[in-house]
Amino acid sequence: MRRIWITRTEESRRVRNQAVLQPHARHLRGLKWEVVLVKDRRVNAGCMPGKIMVTTGLLDLLKTDAEIAFALGHEVGHVIARHKADIARQDWFPTLLWRPFFSMMEIEADHIGIMLLGAAGFDPYKALVVLWKLANMGALTKKESLMSRYPSYVTRSQYLSQHKVMQKAVKLYKEARRR
Repeated sequence: MRRIWITRTEESRRVRNQAVLQPHARHLRGLKWEVVLVKDRRVNAGCMPGKIMVTTGLLDLLKTDAEIAFALGHEVGHVIARHKADIARQDWFPTLLWRPFFSMMEIEADHIGIMLLGAAGFDPYKALVVLWKLANMGALTKKESLMSRYPSYVTRSQYLSQHKVMQKAVKLYKEARRR
């Protein structure tokens, strides 16, 4: 009798968790991910449902599995948050609001990326290392960064460094390491 009770509890917990997650992740169901490596010295990555593009320049910059995992998690974060669909709807969006809109999408993808990083058993603080490396590349001059639709790496690092964000990612990391 006890064994049936445990099975029912586990089953109900599994069903309850699926019911909570499915509506938000239905667009991810059945995706088979493929990573495409592009020989290019530029540091870049991109993602669409089922495909992740990474340049050799990015792999030259990011040396550890954790650093690469954050970059991939960030890109997958765009898919999870459906940013491509949001961009497609931007035609009606006033030009003045594009920069804050794109900034919000980058920070949201960073947030998802650091949570995926922790849940995969990688140290979430490695996300800050990635942003530091990108900032030190000097990819954007000060003038370009003011005109860019992306937030600065400093702004992104400050967001991920917030106690509530890092605490949640570290909790996922510790849970993953216990398994």
